[in-house]
Amino acid sequence: MKISLAGFSLLVFLALLVWASLFFDAPPAPVTASAPATEFSAERAMGYVRLFAQNPHPVGTEEHARVRDALVNELSKTGLTPEVQTALVSRLGFLTARVENVLARLQGTSSGPALALVTHYDSVPAAPGAGDDASGCAMLLETLRALRAGPPLRNDVLFVFTDGEEDGLLGASAFVAEHPWAKDIGLVLNFDSRGNQGPVWLYETSDQNGWLLREFAHAAPHPMGSSLMFEIYRRMPNDSDFSVFRRRGFSGLNFAFIGGWSAYHTARDAPDALSLASLQHGGSYALALARHFGSLDLSNPRGPNAVYFNLPAMGFFEYPASWSAPLAVAAAILFVLIAAVQLWRRRTSLYGLLFGAMGMVVAAALPVVAASFLLRAINFAHGRWLPEGDIVRSAMYAWSLVALGLAVTAAVYALLRLRFSAQSLALGALLGWVGIALCAAWFIPGVSFLPLWPLVCALIATAAVSSGGEEDAVHRWAYLLLFPLAVPLVFLFAPLVQGFFLGLGLTSGGTLAVAAAFAAALTLLVSQIEMITRRGRALLPVLALLAGVVLLATGARVTRYDAAHPKPSNAVYAWNADTGEALWAAAAARPDAWTSQLLSASPQRGPLPEFFPESPARVFLWDAAPAAPLLPPVVGLVKAETSGDTRTLRLRVASPRHARLLALRLPEAEVLSASLNGKPLAGSAALRSRFEKGWLFACLNPPADGIEIVLQVKGTAPVKMVAIDRSSGLPEIPGIALRRPDTTVPVQSGDQIVVSKSFVF
Repeated sequence: MKISLAGFSLLVFLALLVWASLFFDAPPAPVTASAPATEFSAERAMGYVRLFAQNPHPVGTEEHARVRDALVNELSKTGLTPEVQTALVSRLGFLTARVENVLARLQGTSSGPALALVTHYDSVPAAPGAGDDASGCAMLLETLRALRAGPPLRNDVLFVFTDGEEDGLLGASAFVAEHPWAKDIGLVLNFDSRGNQGPVWLYETSDQNGWLLREFAHAAPHPMGSSLMFEIYRRMPNDSDFSVFRRRGFSGLNFAFIGGWSAYHTARDAPDALSLASLQHGGSYALALARHFGSLDLSNPRGPNAVYFNLPAMGFFEYPASWSAPLAVAAAILFVLIAAVQLWRRRTSLYGLLFGAMGMVVAAALPVVAASFLLRAINFAHGRWLPEGDIVRSAMYAWSLVALGLAVTAAVYALLRLRFSAQSLALGALLGWVGIALCAAWFIPGVSFLPLWPLVCALIATAAVSSGGEEDAVHRWAYLLLFPLAVPLVFLFAPLVQGFFLGLGLTSGGTLAVAAAFAAALTLLVSQIEMITRRGRALLPVLALLAGVVLLATGARVTRYDAAHPKPSNAVYAWNADTGEALWAAAAARPDAWTSQLLSASPQRGPLPEFFPESPARVFLWDAAPAAPLLPPVVGLVKAETSGDTRTLRLRVASPRHARLLALRLPEAEVLSASLNGKPLAGSAALRSRFEKGWLFACLNPPADGIEIVLQVKGTAPVKMVAIDRSSGLPEIPGIALRRPDTTVPVQSGDQIVVSKSFVF
């Protein structure tokens, strides 16, 4: 009877585990073939995606201008009067860009604060940008159409399509700093993506988010989000347009889907690969929240911070962050009561609790160390013996790390079980988790739900296992209770582990995060592991090890680049107009099927600061290339003045090739001040700290006739400067026929032409 109940409970538990792992990447919103005029339709929205994402459209290209005009045209069709905000904006300490935000305003019935729906319409040079972020543009346009078909809202709704997000949040910065509509905003909803499928998550909020989260949970169809995501995201170097609004004190919510990461910022981010279900889920958010917040008073959309998370089939939960500490203290008191009973019944001892806590640390740390070494071995093997492959996104390698982590943790507990009782190991592990829960509640309340609720369930499970009269006796009802008590842990940790893999991949940091989250979860399942392995403690680690080896071998066999899994690969043609010498270059570890057409089997290796001064330590593979008949950038001296120990130079800088980016570098001079078309630029002190020596300025999307820069430099000696321009693609060179194989794909900036020329004034 015991075996039957245990087996049944285990099967149910495993089924829930599989469901939870699938839940993270499955959009819950259905796709309707046809929807009423007042509802959101993903099929109608996909028409906008196909219109905007025909080709890559980064700032400063003809395709970018086409998308801008198409966006203005579609907004005009709704009866609104769109406007284009053109602005010069500086970001990142050296980059200035000319951006063109597209804006429209849907008038409400009152004069209160407005609701702003924000997305960006530019793409990176390598990607058509169907997911990132033609999907956001489509969501907003379809939302606008549906709003126009219904009754007017109380508040004005601003539709803000920003420019230059991919190049440093440029359009959002210009809108917030310069456009008068920014002062009218009471609430911001931003829509972005990092892939082409999966559910749309609320992954970031402004501070004092309690009121917002209550309203979001009430109004959004299938609300999905986690305060843990925000706590992780805010500690990463990532940004979105929402970052600009949040740092300026605006209240708001930030949404994105992150499934299908392999297509992100590559040529595979095309309309045909975009999930209709993801588009429907995000669009249902946009429309429902626009109607809800568009009818509320947004003069003070704030409230005490909240903790929030999802549980599959159970919905969205939120409660005040101020509850975190009392709940953690209550869990600690429950632990003390259970531990006191076990000490009184002599099921454990203080010595056993101490070593149980130490065992928890070892059981959680060893899989992380093992995963780190295993990842190095995998990379080494693919670098020496196995074909190159997408290790970072390999699901087989990820599952092998999970299986081997289970083997290591189970083996640690099997060895500890030879010396210590099950109650000592379980309570010792939970002692460590009590400390984690208390620290999270006090220092990072947004994370506190993750250790708290599994800890409470694990405490009850430990008490249930200890309910028998003898050391190894367990009541029948405990078998039925034990695995259901693990369900909250599965529903919280399974999406977390998968989320780390989807968001970070098997990078060094991502591998450590996946291994640490999984191993930590296992230390909360000591009672369940004890019940599974009580008739053979070596069986679980052996089976997990065998599974890990099989998965590892399978990963070694299938992880390789092919047409279905192409390798991200870019090539650079760099020409020095002073010397007439040209280079083929690639920022890669070794030549591949694409760059081997340009590089020899033994290319030179090193940085190219003369062409990429903003990344002076970046390492390239490079070889000599034939010179192409390209026009170099031009710098003309308009006026020079000397006053005491300084010179003022007025320069005209242009790119006859009409390149997307135009840069000017002064490698030796000390620049005291600089301005572009009368607008001050960053001073030399800030730039020296970034580039070690000299001064660098770059202009994205410069006017066809060039830009005027005024520099005040220290000293009266002649000043040397280097002009650099960059454009997408590769030059046509007689006798060289290039064909990109389908096993590679351009990524991020894509293939580039870089030309430099020096001047002295």
